[in-house]
Amino acid sequence: QLLLRYAERILTASSEAIKALEDLRNVQVGAVNLGASQTTGTYLIPKLVGSFQHKYPGVRVQLTVGSTSSICTSVAAGEIDVAIVGGEVPRELMDYLQVTTYTEEEFVLILPPDHPLSMKREVGKEKLYNLNFVSLNQNSTSQKFQTQTLKDNGINPKLLHVQMEFNSIEAIKSAVQHGLGAAFVSQSAIQKEVQLGLLHSSSIEGILLRRKLQVVTNSKRYFSRAAQCFTQEILTAADWYGIQQQSGKSNRQRGL
Repeated sequence: QLLLRYAERILTASSEAIKALEDLRNVQVGAVNLGASQTTGTYLIPKLVGSFQHKYPGVRVQLTVGSTSSICTSVAAGEIDVAIVGGEVPRELMDYLQVTTYTEEEFVLILPPDHPLSMKREVGKEKLYNLNFVSLNQNSTSQKFQTQTLKDNGINPKLLHVQMEFNSIEAIKSAVQHGLGAAFVSQSAIQKEVQLGLLHSSSIEGILLRRKLQVVTNSKRYFSRAAQCFTQEILTAADWYGIQQQSGKSNRQRGL
C-alpha cells in the first residue's frame, strides 16, 4: 500500500510535468480535462466547448459526465482540471477544492402542449396536486434539490402524484410529450422542444426553482494554460482573478 501511494504520486507529478512542458510551447496546443454533472454535461458544456474550440482548435478537450460527488472526487485527485456541477459539493473534499459560482439554472414545469394548463405561463401551487408527475429517481441530486425547494415553498412533495421515475432527463421529456405526466426539469434541457412546440413550460406562481451552477477546480494541482483559458472564458474577470491567484500560489509552492 505504501509503494502504491508513492507510485500514484509519481504518476501525478509526471502528468503535471508533461502539462507544464506543453505550456512552454503555447496555448494553441495542449489538453483540458473537463467534468460535469449529468444535466450540465448534457445541455450546457457542449455549447461552451464548441465556443472554446472555435478559438483554440488545437487544444484537445476530454469531457467526463457523472454525479456531482464523483466529478468532484476526480477534481480533487487531479484527474479533472475544471468541472461545472449543479449538485452540492461534498464537504469532505472542500480542503482540496476551490468552488466559484458560475450562474444559476432555473427549473420549470413542463406539460404536453395539449394539456389544459399549457395555456398559462404560471400555474398556481394548488394545481400541482391535481397533476400526475414523472420524475428522476429519488437519489438524483436534481430530484433532491427539487424536493427540498418545493418543501421550502410550502408544497408537500409527498402529496404530488408521481406515476413513474426515470434515470434520465431525455426519458422524462419523452414521457411528458406522450402525455404520461408533468415534470420539473432544467430550462436549459428543453429549449429545443419548447421552440418546436413539443413541450410547454410554465413557472409556478410565487416560486423560483433555481440552483447554483458552480465551477470546481483544485488549487493544489498544476493548472495548465489550456485549463486556465477555458476557465477564464466562462467566468467573470473577478471570479477568474481569484482562481488565478490561488493557482499561481500553488504552482510557486510546487516549484512549477
